Amino acid sequence: MAAAASDNNYGIAGISWEARLLSLKIFNDADCNSDCSDAAAAAACSTDDVAIIKAINYAVGLNNSAATGRIILNMSIGEGVGCSVPLQAALTPAATAGLVLVAAAGNSPVGGIDSPANCLGVMPVGATDINDNIASFSARGAEMSSRGVVAPGVGIYTTDLRGSFAYGDGTSFASPFASGLAALVLSANPALTGVQAADIIRNSTDNLGARETYGFGRVNAYKAVLLALGKLSLYSTSPEMAKAYAYPNPYKPSAGRPLAFSMPDAVFGSGLEIGIYTSEGEKVKKVSEPNWDGKNEAGYDVASGVYLFFMKTDSGSAVGKFAVLR
Repeated sequence: MAAAASDNNYGIAGISWEARLLSLKIFNDADCNSDCSDAAAAAACSTDDVAIIKAINYAVGLNNSAATGRIILNMSIGEGVGCSVPLQAALTPAATAGLVLVAAAGNSPVGGIDSPANCLGVMPVGATDINDNIASFSARGAEMSSRGVVAPGVGIYTTDLRGSFAYGDGTSFASPFASGLAALVLSANPALTGVQAADIIRNSTDNLGARETYGFGRVNAYKAVLLALGKLSLYSTSPEMAKAYAYPNPYKPSAGRPLAFSMPDAVFGSGLEIGIYTSEGEKVKKVSEPNWDGKNEAGYDVASGVYLFFMKTDSGSAVGKFAVLR
């Protein structure tokens, strides 16, 4: 899903079709078959923090080198425990070094998000079905609310061993969609840091519902690339996006009243979120009320200019633009 070749009339096409794959072995030889199945009924094919940390450190050493370029660390693994201190100690410098850290949220709807997806700096990825409904098995939790996304993870046709193809279910199949998108975003704008690339993926999702379940929403590759290129305004031409309005327009903050956002009937619902961006796609502020005081996240007045806003509820999305005059 992340990097399969495209336009070859064979198999599947990857999200980032010219990205390269670097496989890092973390499972124990003694209890795993060559196809990663359990070697014996009494022994589960498993790994541990020591092996995972070695792989993380190895990837950090290769990141941004001539041999590999930028690295997105996809971790389609998980265990229903908290993030250990040693594991977090390895992941934090990995994020600082510029790696994009992505992990499967887990395949149990109770008990919270698995490790390493619940570690700080990691983007947990839940699974949705063909109808954009959350998969029955997809893990829920606070980490989804704060930094997670969802991607297709039910009935996924993908590559298999020995050059074949197969269908699979699980958040381990959803996670590579987000990882492939991270590679696509970085290829569109190589100047982005890993943190910025992850933020772009989150801020370009399609809202599907409750944050603990769906995170920021289902990944949207087209919108993410436009945001990475600073061309988010082009997305407003999509026929699928309802039109929203802001008033007064142009907005003069000195007039002493906030800018008000009008919600289209088709988008009317709960869980309102409005993201405000510059015309170049730089995030200004996110609000949860249908009004704005003309200030950015840091509390400073924004400059005069044209701004875009994306409105999301549990019923749908809408887009609009307005001007600020100082």
